[in-house]
Amino acid sequence: MDNENTSLALIQLATAARLLQSATATLARAELPPGHAAYFAWLVEQAGQRVTRAEIHAADAVRRTGAHQLDEPSFQAIADAGLAPDAAAIESTRGHYSTGRSFYKEPAKLLGEWLNISRSAATTRLKQADSLIAQVNEAGERLGPRYPQLAEEFQRPETQPRLVLGATAQLSKIEPTLSEAPEPEQARREFEEDAIALIRHEPSTANRHLRGRVQEFLGEERSLAALLAEVGLYPCGMRNGLVYYRLVLLPQDAELIESANEQIDHPGTIAGNREELKNLAMQQYLRMQQATPAGVSNDGAIPGDWGEAQSMPDWARAPDPQPAPQDVAEATASCTAPATEEKNSPPQTDLAQTVPEQDKLPAVNGIPTVNSAGRGQQTNNSWSTDSSADGMPTELSQPFEELRPEFRHLLGLLSILRSDGVVEGKRPGLVQPQVTVILDYAKMLSLGKNFAVTANGLPISAGAARTMLCNAGILPVVLGGKSKILDIGQENRFFPKYMHRALQAKYRGCAYPGCSMPASRCEVDHIQPWEEGGATSVDNGCLFCPMHHHARHCGLFRVIANDGGPPMVLLPKNLDPEQRPRLNTHWFSPSEAIEIARGANTS
Repeated sequence: MDNENTSLALIQLATAARLLQSATATLARAELPPGHAAYFAWLVEQAGQRVTRAEIHAADAVRRTGAHQLDEPSFQAIADAGLAPDAAAIESTRGHYSTGRSFYKEPAKLLGEWLNISRSAATTRLKQADSLIAQVNEAGERLGPRYPQLAEEFQRPETQPRLVLGATAQLSKIEPTLSEAPEPEQARREFEEDAIALIRHEPSTANRHLRGRVQEFLGEERSLAALLAEVGLYPCGMRNGLVYYRLVLLPQDAELIESANEQIDHPGTIAGNREELKNLAMQQYLRMQQATPAGVSNDGAIPGDWGEAQSMPDWARAPDPQPAPQDVAEATASCTAPATEEKNSPPQTDLAQTVPEQDKLPAVNGIPTVNSAGRGQQTNNSWSTDSSADGMPTELSQPFEELRPEFRHLLGLLSILRSDGVVEGKRPGLVQPQVTVILDYAKMLSLGKNFAVTANGLPISAGAARTMLCNAGILPVVLGGKSKILDIGQENRFFPKYMHRALQAKYRGCAYPGCSMPASRCEVDHIQPWEEGGATSVDNGCLFCPMHHHARHCGLFRVIANDGGPPMVLLPKNLDPEQRPRLNTHWFSPSEAIEIARGANTS
């Protein structure tokens, strides 16, 4: 009976592979209605998830049966059966073990070399089979999976298997540390429960928060001396004309950079004024462009006029020697003599004439440029076509909003370094980072740990929190304490600035699940609409980015109050068939996200 079942299953799997190939070929060439295109994408994703789960089971089956010891005719029979096997072909693929030396020494070799996948991918599949299906000891005996709770979650059809695989990969990183814990099995179970809570509550951020939780755990096990031994600014040398550094920081120091980046990204602040920041960029880099011929890079990053007297300060210029009369005469003659061609010199060729018409680009400062497909293109950045028509690099010629965030952040950091520590009022590009530390009053009294977090979701240790509160420029916000900002009823529809500040600290970003817009870029909205009697208060306030604020008032989703906690969002049924109210945990620390997910899954 088992033989009949496995034969039928293999025929079904081969048929499914053929049908997937045929359907993909048809849909890829067809002029699809938009609904069919979306359905195509959805079906492929569903098929991909099932294939991911099947890959781990197949790896386990290869190891369980010792398939790597098959003889050569067995592998040939499988190749002959292909994607259209009949009953006789399936019977021929039952296989026979080799009586001599086999082709593959171990299951990983079979998976890697016979299936033509990388060695690392083959090894990873077998490790994931250990974690989620069954372990195998040195005697070849099958044991239970390393992570039994995640193994059950892996088999649930509604769970995305890639998220479970990601969770097992994260847990494997801390296995050595878990094994040395006072109660390793209990610690392992807690991590599994945390992972499952995150996967079920908000799949889009599950692995990110679990990675953060793993790093929190590893950090808790390290002393301050060990942490300080690794922090620093490490020069990594020059590569391709750029100088690289690696910056390693404690979380409380990293928050300064996060705050500076947030201000630079906010066009509504003076520090983030787009036009002025672009002017700063032009001032800093335009001189390099002017010193180098348009389209030509300056290898070595040395200005073209380096070493010339006119580019030097007065004190660096050497005194001009009095030229000899004959030198003056020769120089005058060389400047006034008519230019003549040498008899044997080759004829001068115009670069533009050697380039096909379709490869030509507009000339830059009189120098013709060539498309990357053109024969005149020179590699290694000696010639660059990433310039506007006036020779300006694209990075400087486009609107500031379109610049890479990394480039904007660098401009802000360099502006701070160039300010010499003197800040006279607010200036464009000169940010004044402000660190907000959010304290959970109840946790601080009961647990004594995991009670402090920054506005950008970076967890702060208890000792670091106490130190930061002693420093100027730190804004402490205590949640759950006796002090509470009073509401102002319905007298005013708009939230005053101090309530806006409290909501920013409380929720830290847009309430829509998965949105990464920070609180400083968000708008305040009433959970219960003001026109329906909702009060203008912190408890009745929530934050949405402009796009999701508009979407809410267009009826694309609903907002649900959460008894003083972060507001919950009910997505449309096509996005969330289970209709579970969701919380956006993007800006929360891993510990906070896990606590929210556990509460949501038990309610």
